[in-house]
Amino acid sequence: MQIGGPLAVEMKQLMDEGKLIKSEHVVRLLQAKFIQHGNANYLLDGFPRNLENYDVFEKELKGKVCERGLLYFECSKAEMTKRLLKRAETSGRSDDNEHTIKKRLDTFEHETVAMVNKYKSMFPEKVLVVNADGNKDDISADLKVKIEARGIKHA
Repeated sequence: MQIGGPLAVEMKQLMDEGKLIKSEHVVRLLQAKFIQHGNANYLLDGFPRNLENYDVFEKELKGKVCERGLLYFECSKAEMTKRLLKRAETSGRSDDNEHTIKKRLDTFEHETVAMVNKYKSMFPEKVLVVNADGNKDDISADLKVKIEARGIKHA
């Protein structure tokens, strides 16, 4: 995908509006990275964001990748808003503003939380939920305990 090309411009516009990028585009970007970096372990941060993302990922990459599960950092809307507004002070991101943050959190609530709940119902043993309302140290400690309880090795 060309940097600054028409697809990149379209994707930036969607992000600026607090909307999600088309699943086909995201999966194509992921597949390119998988090919570029070879057989490795990946943590896909923020993906899948909705059921369509998951369905397209399954359709395009089933049998090509080993999906181990879903790591979900559960955080209140108030805490997420506070953190994003704090990030806005230094990020320079055009989508870090109150209006877009509200839209993004509404999209998150309607699409991502629904996807997480569906995934939980399909694969309850594969979902690892971490309370992310606390401070970094508490969240990290909780994550470490839960990862070790699952027998997952970490660096």
